Amino acid sequence: MKKSNFTRPAPPPPFALVAAAVVVIIEIAVICRYYSRFFSFSSGENPKTQASVHYYIGKRLLAQEKHQEAKPKFQQALKLSPDYSQAYINLGVCYFQEGNYEAAEKSFKTALTKIDKDVHKNIPVIYHNLGSVYVELGEFGLAWDYYMKGYKGDPTCFDRDKEQWLMLLLEQNNKEKFISRKQKGECK
Repeated sequence: MKKSNFTRPAPPPPFALVAAAVVVIIEIAVICRYYSRFFSFSSGENPKTQASVHYYIGKRLLAQEKHQEAKPKFQQALKLSPDYSQAYINLGVCYFQEGNYEAAEKSFKTALTKIDKDVHKNIPVIYHNLGSVYVELGEFGLAWDYYMKGYKGDPTCFDRDKEQWLMLLLEQNNKEKFISRKQKGECK
């Protein structure tokens, strides 16, 4: 058996390991202390702040496609702050993903009534979402009307890859062709 020229480095002295462990423990404690302010609610804390925490947790869950887990977070945000339009929008998305289109419609329409002028950029998205709800409910004329409102507000709220056929019809303002294609089941 050949001997290798490789030599092992000397193990670190015990105090270095202890010091490194202490540093890690301190860092964990600082991180926990920082994040605990987001998750521990006292009765005197601002409900809008609490609602925002639930909203952002729900939004994160929604981004991970965990609709069932996100829905109660948005509901809690709305319980704490009933005018939270963005929570209504995302709650509507949860309902839509469940196939509960009537509840999604109600949530999106409520969002329109609660929308804050600071987040008006969400209005075309709400219209787009309502268009999708009405497609699922088979009300293609209403779907067209809401899609058109969304398109006029912000054409970028449409996915050019998935909704190219729809965008083309919107650009041509061809409602009849849209309804005809939907009734025949030609487009998803």
